[in-house]
Amino acid sequence: MRLGRFELKFGEGLIVSPRDGPNIRQAWDGGWVFYKVPALRVDVLAVRPVEDKAGWFEDTANPNQQLWGAYVTATPAALKDYAVDAYYFNNINHAVAFYAGTRGPGSEHTSTSGGRFYGHIGGFDSTTEAAVQTGRFNTRDVRAFAIHNELGWTFNCKRTLSLDDSLRNSCVNFA
Repeated sequence: MRLGRFELKFGEGLIVSPRDGPNIRQAWDGGWVFYKVPALRVDVLAVRPVEDKAGWFEDTANPNQQLWGAYVTATPAALKDYAVDAYYFNNINHAVAFYAGTRGPGSEHTSTSGGRFYGHIGGFDSTTEAAVQTGRFNTRDVRAFAIHNELGWTFNCKRTLSLDDSLRNSCVNFA
């Protein structure tokens, strides 16, 4: 169990990650409980993202946004060197502003369900992750999906050659 401030990353980071791209990483305040046995790990969390503010130790949790959900990883013996993940996350953001076409800031409530299959055989490794998101932004329906695939080969010198592709699509009904 963890209580306090921490960084999170699940799977390939499609939904929850520390945002390695921006200069400021994403931290979270809240609670995180995990249970692990040899072939199964279950993570359950309820958190709020930390807002970065100027000054020393001035950062606080965003009171307008919350994330809660569960992430399960199974490594069945029948799959040998592969594993399967399944997850559900619920995101509520009462003060979100999207690009100009969304008619201003509003309230977002989305639920994301997904899964991931990954592992390696010899030098070959692969991961496939897919997620579906539904919900509302103000009075508009939100429907989105994402698929991420990565194939790789690790050579004897520990260098990896990989092919990475992603497909993402979203629809917000602005009618």
